Amino acid sequence: MSGRDPLGYYEVLGIHPSATAAEIKAAFRRKAMEYHPDRCTLPNATALFQKINTAFSVLGNPESRAEYDTEPVKAGPAQGAKQGSARRPPHDPVRCSVCDKVSAQPIYVIFYRVTSLVLATRRDGVQGIYCKKCAEKACFKATAHTWLLGWWGFPWGPIYTLSALFTNLVGGKRPATVNARVLAHQAQYFADIREFDLARAIANEALKLALKLPPNKDNEAAELRAFLDAFIAALPSTRTLLLPSRWDQIKRMTLAQLGAMVLLFGGLAYSINWNAQQEHEEAVASYNPTPAPDPQPVASEQNNSPQTAQNPPPSSTTCDLPAGAPPPPSGYVVDCPNNTRPSLSYERPAQAPNGNPWPAVAGYVSGYPKKYTNGYSTISIDNGQNGSDVFVKIVAEPAQGKAFPIRQLFIPAHGSFVAKNVRAGTYDVRYENLDTGDKEGTPSFTLTETPVSDGVEYSRYELTLYTVPDGNMQMHPLSDDEF
Repeated sequence: MSGRDPLGYYEVLGIHPSATAAEIKAAFRRKAMEYHPDRCTLPNATALFQKINTAFSVLGNPESRAEYDTEPVKAGPAQGAKQGSARRPPHDPVRCSVCDKVSAQPIYVIFYRVTSLVLATRRDGVQGIYCKKCAEKACFKATAHTWLLGWWGFPWGPIYTLSALFTNLVGGKRPATVNARVLAHQAQYFADIREFDLARAIANEALKLALKLPPNKDNEAAELRAFLDAFIAALPSTRTLLLPSRWDQIKRMTLAQLGAMVLLFGGLAYSINWNAQQEHEEAVASYNPTPAPDPQPVASEQNNSPQTAQNPPPSSTTCDLPAGAPPPPSGYVVDCPNNTRPSLSYERPAQAPNGNPWPAVAGYVSGYPKKYTNGYSTISIDNGQNGSDVFVKIVAEPAQGKAFPIRQLFIPAHGSFVAKNVRAGTYDVRYENLDTGDKEGTPSFTLTETPVSDGVEYSRYELTLYTVPDGNMQMHPLSDDEF
């Protein structure tokens, strides 16, 4: 296009009309420092410095730069023609600002690229008049740059990145007034070289855009529509060519970006699911509760008390089990009252099954890992009306594989505890009365999490370890193996 730099703004900054926003900014800083009146000794330094500032104020804004880039063709259609005939079009065509190629459907488009680094995020426009191939390349480069470097700034990096990717995905930002002006000019060029059928087709595309333009202050939209109507009517050809969609030139890039998005979000979903599966498998594989310490003879425990050691009860003594007999359950010792047949009596464990001491207050037992901690749901366990301390296990019941505990905790008599941040899933609660050794469990229950407009709705499960009139939770006894 003749006069691609009508006011010399690109020239004064020392850059090509296809320069990116980042290159314009860098050139401005360099030139402003070089020609600052306090440093430069040239007689026209002040005027040159003012022109440098004016050039940056125009070229540094994508919209005003689009107006400047198409300024040479703005006056052509607006001048109109003699009554009943189209004005002679300019001889020089609109050319691609990158490869200088003349095409039937040049497009002025603005793509965006985002660069982020921790707390700094910058969004630049990549714009110009493009042919098909150069538009594809510009879209690809801006999008690839954004994919790689746009996410890593807080808090605007992800926001700007998604906005830029979506804009590029739909073909970039295409100013309607600017593109109608460019197409009208190109139609005049092809009419001038006597390609009347092609000129009519391009003018019709320009008219479609012009009809969508809102009224503006300088009345350019109305004048452009009037010019195109007169121009089309004055063309000697009446045959209309069907041009391909002006935006089909970026269809392949759009599909490529859609594919990249599908791969990215599909990969994220797969990664999240894979991590959850790995966590579940590790939890199942690592569940191997430490067996309780070997039962100690009552006599040895009595030796810890001087009074008991001196006066052992005459009616009870400890003895060994018969050969081949199974070991006693956890917490029980063998008792032989009056040297009769051995029987079992319960001894409250002084420490947790893993050897760590019981907590002083309601809480998790140290040494046991906490699993499934990335949820929102809560499980409240109330031991308020029980006079005994309890050892509680919250057990996950996966759809496949065996059940395993995700939390193990201690609740004293008349106490309570709330397990927080439990992931959605199916669970049951199992507990042991530390005074009697009785073990019981609940039926399975399900915790859910549902995304809503203002957050997440999640389950709040409440359980009482005592009988509640008309309650809906029935406990059932458990064996040592089931517990």
